[in-house]
Amino acid sequence: MRNLIILIVVVLLLGGGGFAGASVYFEWPPVWGFYQSARGYGPAKTPEEALEKFAKAVKDRDFVSASEYCTADFAKPMHNSAASAKALGVAIDNLEHNMTQENIKSNKCKIWLRRLEPFPKVIQYKITLNAKDDNATRAAAQIWEDLRDIQADTDKWQVDFRPFRALSGGAAHPMLESGSAIPVDLVKDKGSWKIAFPFGANQTDIQQRTADLNKYYQDYVRPLDKLKYEIKRDSSTKNELEQRLKEEMEKAKPS
Repeated sequence: MRNLIILIVVVLLLGGGGFAGASVYFEWPPVWGFYQSARGYGPAKTPEEALEKFAKAVKDRDFVSASEYCTADFAKPMHNSAASAKALGVAIDNLEHNMTQENIKSNKCKIWLRRLEPFPKVIQYKITLNAKDDNATRAAAQIWEDLRDIQADTDKWQVDFRPFRALSGGAAHPMLESGSAIPVDLVKDKGSWKIAFPFGANQTDIQQRTADLNKYYQDYVRPLDKLKYEIKRDSSTKNELEQRLKEEMEKAKPS
């Protein structure tokens, strides 16, 4: 009898653990909601909280969590490309990390890696119209990329820009090129505040860009990983890395 009870307890524990794991993997409520809240990504109770949590999520390359603070028109394509965006973002981070370790300082490399990012890693924001009370349903803000660590660069590389900046308006969006602030509305949806990014306004455009990201991101992850190991294995100068990055980016021609 005792062995039977132990067996039942073990089966229940394994079943419960399996259900919890599947719930997180497939984002099934309510377990997914508890999991996100435990990670600091619960519903945003204020416009400031929505902006703060979104900024933290994109900095951590956690585009699934970031999407939860966006209105549906932008949240869905961001969520659908979250894995590709994270893989590309992490590859960029790893190369920059090795550049720092090897004391390779290149503004040109940094700005081209920024152009490749699916969404700016470090953003700043300012509330321009705040919610005045708990019954308010709209607010407004400005968001811009933190460009204080790079200088403008006008060098033209012959790259295929389709996967570049897939989640932030494309490679030539002013959010990167000039550091311009973009206005965004914030809306209260079922008690939680969401950011209404303009990038989702044209669904044909955002769906095409995220499809390109999902299709071609590995064409850039592979060369970035290659360069990451190159600069650790061989001594590289700034000029050598700039030339190698240019070569690899220009070779990555999605077909």
